[in-house]
Amino acid sequence: MATAGQRAVQRKRSQRVRKSGGEVAAIQALLGPPGPEVRLSELLAEQENASQSKRAAPSREAVRLRAAWDREAKALGRHFLDEVSTWDRGWGPAYDHHYPARELLHVYGPDVEGTGGDDFYAFEWTHIDPFAGTGSSATANRRTGELGASHYTTSGWLRAFGGVGVRLVPKAGIGILSVRPFVNWAGNDLLQHRVFDPQLGDQRWGVAIGRVGIIVQSRLVTGGDFRTDASQWIDVWNRAELNPSGARDYDGLAGPGAGLQLDVPAIGGRSYAIWVTCNAKVFADAGGAIPGVATRSAAAISCRAPFLVVEEIPA
Repeated sequence: MATAGQRAVQRKRSQRVRKSGGEVAAIQALLGPPGPEVRLSELLAEQENASQSKRAAPSREAVRLRAAWDREAKALGRHFLDEVSTWDRGWGPAYDHHYPARELLHVYGPDVEGTGGDDFYAFEWTHIDPFAGTGSSATANRRTGELGASHYTTSGWLRAFGGVGVRLVPKAGIGILSVRPFVNWAGNDLLQHRVFDPQLGDQRWGVAIGRVGIIVQSRLVTGGDFRTDASQWIDVWNRAELNPSGARDYDGLAGPGAGLQLDVPAIGGRSYAIWVTCNAKVFADAGGAIPGVATRSAAAISCRAPFLVVEEIPA
C-alpha cells in the first residue's frame, strides 16, 4: 500500500477476486454504485457555479493562490497515503485459531495457512470510487483478516471499501443469526482549506469519516432468490468542519461492546454470506467557479478482524 508498485498489485489482485464468485458480485452491486448524496452534491455545485457568475472576476493574487493550491493537490494526496500506510499500529502477526463449531456457535478467523476450511474467512472484496487514484487504496486479505481503505478528494464525495466474508448454511431450521465481529481499527484524516479572497467571506466544508460495518446477504442453496438481509454501519470517527485545517490519528476496537452486532432472521435452505467491512469516506467543497475558499479532505482506515462469531439461535 505504501508504493505505487504495491498499489498496482493490490488493484490487480482485487480485480481477480471480484470475478471469483457470486458473493463478491453481490456486495459490489450493493455498495459500489454512488448514493444520492453524490448526485445531490453535484447538483448543488452546479447551482453554486451559476450563482457565482455574477461575482466580480478574482484578483490577480486570488488567481495565484488558487493555482498554487491546485499544484499541491496530487503531491499532498500521495504524501498522505505514504505516511499513514507506514504508521505502526502495534498489531502482531496473525495466526490460525481453529475453534471447532460448538453445535450452533461458529467462530471464524484468518486462513493463515490457506487451508480453505469452513472455520476461516472465505471471501475478500475491495472497491474505490470511481477507481484507484491519487491518495486512494483498498485492501482485503482473508489470509490475515486485515482490510483497509483510504481516499482523497478536492471536490465532492468519494468512498473506498474493504471487506472479508464467510459463507454459512444454518443448521437450525428457523431462527436468528447473531453476528458479532471483533475488529481492531486505526484511522487517520487530513482536512485543509485555503482562503483565496478574504473579502468574500466564504466558508466551505471538509469531511472525513471512518466506518466499520456488517453486511449479510443470502440466496437459496439451490441458487436464486438473492437478497440483502441486513446491514449495520457504525462511525468510528466522523469529522466535519467549516474551513478545516489539520491532521488527526484515531484507534479503537469495534465489536459488540461498541454496538457492532447484528441479529438477522435466518432459515435453513439458504446460504448466507456474512461480511465484515470498513469504509473511508471523504467530502471536499471546491468552492465553485470563482471561489473565495476551497477545501480538500483525506481519510484512511486500517482494520484487522481476528474473530467473527456467528451464533445460530433457534426460534
